[in-house]
Amino acid sequence: MVWIYRHESRLLYHDDEYITNTGYSGKGEHKDRHSSQYVHDKGPIPVGLYEITVPFPHPKTGGIQCGSTPLREGA
Repeated sequence: MVWIYRHESRLLYHDDEYITNTGYSGKGEHKDRHSSQYVHDKGPIPVGLYEITVPFPHPKTGGIQCGSTPLREGA
C-alpha cells in the first residue's frame, strides 16, 4: 500500500490511483513549496519514506489528518 503526495501540484495518490488535489503540507508561504521542505515547523514534509497512521479528525483544522513517522533508508 503506497501513498504519494506531490508538494507543488498538491496531488495525492494511493497505489497509483489519483485521490485528491485538496491536501497540503506546511504552513503560510512555505505550504507545498518543495524548496521549503527543511524549514522547521513551516515547510512541507521532507521528501522521503514514511509510515502513515490511520486518518483521524484533527481538533484544530477540523479536517482529516494522517500522522507520519520517517523510515530509515533501506527499512
